[in-house]
Amino acid sequence: VLPQAPGRAIAGGNAAALPLLIGVNDDENTTMVPASLLPGTVAAYEAAIRARFPAIAGAVLQRYPASQYPTPQRAYQDLLDDLLFACPARRAAADHAAHGNPVFHYALSEILTEPALAALESFHGLDIVLLFGDLSLAQPAVRNLGERMQRMWVDFAHGREPGASDAIAWPRYQ
Repeated sequence: VLPQAPGRAIAGGNAAALPLLIGVNDDENTTMVPASLLPGTVAAYEAAIRARFPAIAGAVLQRYPASQYPTPQRAYQDLLDDLLFACPARRAAADHAAHGNPVFHYALSEILTEPALAALESFHGLDIVLLFGDLSLAQPAVRNLGERMQRMWVDFAHGREPGASDAIAWPRYQ
């Protein structure tokens, strides 16, 4: 169905010349990687970085030092968030914009207050829940955020800049 991988099509200017809305959730990997697969100690974290990035381990450890995080697990999750989600989304945004297409980028950092979900922070799929989930039983702040996000996506779907209905300025990706 797709004549070319989406990332390659966007990079090569072969993707449809349409506006793009793309983004990430701040803590994608809190639900993607089982705790048993995360390094439990600083030594294990550093060993995992050296094994995964042998040629650039020093630079990676400098950018993601375990000492800057509450646990080595959180350091590793943050690295994976950037590696697997944030960097590819930014690359696609930059490539699509470089071909003259309007791009709107987001990073969702909302943390739900429900105790079972708060520890997951802004987990993978939270944006989908807020956009398409039944928010009728959600706390008012969550319901308001979801409704605002829905209006922004509807604006975009109707050819307007996201946030136009609420007079929210959402600058194009540069």
